[in-house]
Amino acid sequence: MRNLEQMLEEYEKIAVPDEKIDLSDCPALTEEQLKNAKPLHPIKSKSNDRLVMLRMDNALAEHLEEIGDEWESKVNDVLMNAYAMGQI
Repeated sequence: MRNLEQMLEEYEKIAVPDEKIDLSDCPALTEEQLKNAKPLHPIKSKSNDRLVMLRMDNALAEHLEEIGDEWESKVNDVLMNAYAMGQI
């Protein structure tokens, strides 16, 4: 498996800066669409959480620890979004 830092460097090389993305052909959301919008996964309470142990690459663990105290929540959000989209 490639090192996380190497992967991020590769993605940075091919990424298009936000200010260069042309959004002129994207229609604005209507009030009705905004009113009916739903999150990818339901907002949950801490009572639904379950403590698990997980193995991961050292580079990823170090990066997540640098994020701070909320890294577990961020990992959960990424995994829930991938699950909701059928990616895992």
